[in-house]
Amino acid sequence: MHIVLLALGIAALIAWRKGWLRHADPGDYAALAALLLGFRWLMTGHGLLTIACFAGVAGWSLFRARQMRGAMMTPDEARRLLELPPG
Repeated sequence: MHIVLLALGIAALIAWRKGWLRHADPGDYAALAALLLGFRWLMTGHGLLTIACFAGVAGWSLFRARQMRGAMMTPDEARRLLELPPG
């Protein structure tokens, strides 16, 4: 378990140095902590707590994915961009 934590710490330092964590907010860090806690509970045999922890992390990642995705283009804007007749 200590090797995994050390590897994650090194990966986090590399990501911070390269600027990959610019759009992270405190909820993302809490989700990472919950993920680590879930793995810890998985290793110690706490199945229900592990499932609850991983479900929370999955829900947060879905929420953040929708937040980070930009608004889709409307069909009228796409037609104008492609220079198609209005339809």
